[in-house]
Amino acid sequence: MITYLYDGSFEGLLCVSYHYFKQPDELFAITSFDEFIPDAFSITQDIETDTKLAERVMKRLCERLGRANMRLVYHVYLSESIRKEFHIICGIRLALKEGPEALSNVADRSVLFLRELEKKVRREKHRMEAFVRFRKMKDGLYAAVVEPDFNVLPLIAPHFEDRYADQNWLIYDARRHYAIFYDQVGVKLVTTEFDASAIWNSSNWDAEEVLFSDLWKKYFKSTNIEARKNARLHRQHMPVRYWKYLVEKGRY
Repeated sequence: MITYLYDGSFEGLLCVSYHYFKQPDELFAITSFDEFIPDAFSITQDIETDTKLAERVMKRLCERLGRANMRLVYHVYLSESIRKEFHIICGIRLALKEGPEALSNVADRSVLFLRELEKKVRREKHRMEAFVRFRKMKDGLYAAVVEPDFNVLPLIAPHFEDRYADQNWLIYDARRHYAIFYDQVGVKLVTTEFDASAIWNSSNWDAEEVLFSDLWKKYFKSTNIEARKNARLHRQHMPVRYWKYLVEKGRY
């Protein structure tokens, strides 16, 4: 069995697909250099990431499979799930053979895997767009911290870029240790280490932010009707893992 090794990037995965389809084999595996564990039976092939090649592959797959199916592939890649690469290649192989509609056939094991993961990633994307809470810092930057289950920052960037186009903002993923930063020109990825606790420290906030935070907490408390409290439904719509970053929950 051949094991393709790549750098873990989406562009790298597209390059892997190019090399795989040059000589497809039923027995294969794909893993990143960081996650690979050598064994005595695998034959490995290192795949170098070539951005120009990746662009060509992406363009070709969009033409053959459609943009909607390639969004599916990208969402599954962002899930960071184990064996995602294997099922992505299997799904693409099936669609190239039988047509784009094959990626709707959940009777196939890989298609079912892709569709279920896509649904989870899209749900997490929508939750992040709803639950992100910005704090205005003393330097005028609006900053927020999140810990999504999946790597959805690239997916939510267009939403916040459109909604807060006249502000400088930063959303930091405390689990993956990188951020998206918008400077009223465009969104950039910031990979340097960031002290997330600085956002929680009210001494770093703009003076009005402290006032607005207090007012929002009072409003939230005053509109709560204790007799109609439904904790189970509340947790269903707003899972507990998000509470620590919500102003109304008093975390920061």
